Amino acid sequence: MDDRYKYKKALVLRELCDNYGAILIVNDRPDIAILSHSHGVHLGQSDLPVDKVRGIFQGLIGVSVGNKKEAEEAEVKGADYLGLGAFYHSNTKQDIAEVEDKVVKEIKKSVKIPVIAIGGINISNVRAVMKKGVDGIALSEGLFTGDIFVNASRLVDLVNKYVSH
Repeated sequence: MDDRYKYKKALVLRELCDNYGAILIVNDRPDIAILSHSHGVHLGQSDLPVDKVRGIFQGLIGVSVGNKKEAEEAEVKGADYLGLGAFYHSNTKQDIAEVEDKVVKEIKKSVKIPVIAIGGINISNVRAVMKKGVDGIALSEGLFTGDIFVNASRLVDLVNKYVSH
């Protein structure tokens, strides 16, 4: 989709999120996050540098990481959370990494910000992912395959069993 369409969709999503008490994180596009007054932006390793985005955006900033070095660097440069993965293959995360428990523990020990699991997460594997010690999950296919409301409710219930409030 073109940039104008993405921007218009972000405006609609921001309004929906506000109405339901949710936050909107725009993927890869700080410009659209800023213009749509989104709550946050998520940056991949090939996107704009987190410290430069932090200079122009005051919302939440997440950064995708795959190891301890990237995690520590992202935190130092201003990330609010880390997206660790990919845990499993998906249409949006082609690079299967099967993140090992020791990598999660190593990163969790070295940073103070939340570590969110990304990549191929769904109802059938969310327990295994949460048992690795991450602070939460991010997903798209796992939410939108089937009934979105049923999936969201089940996922929230499952994640809440592992996350302390």
